[in-house]
Amino acid sequence: MTAAGSFEFTVSGISGASYIIETSTNLVNWAPVETNAAPFLFLDANVTQYACRFFRAVRAP
Repeated sequence: MTAAGSFEFTVSGISGASYIIETSTNLVNWAPVETNAAPFLFLDANVTQYACRFFRAVRAP
């Protein structure tokens, strides 16, 4: 978490391949929030609105 209360991480993966960042509050139900080509920096400025939030990056089809 950054000092401003946001959370960020870098997705490296396969250079040029598209990845979908998904979030979940229970590790069961996942929702896509961003699609981008690797490498990229993902920033979630809304992380403080959740008691617990998980992230994952999956390769786009």
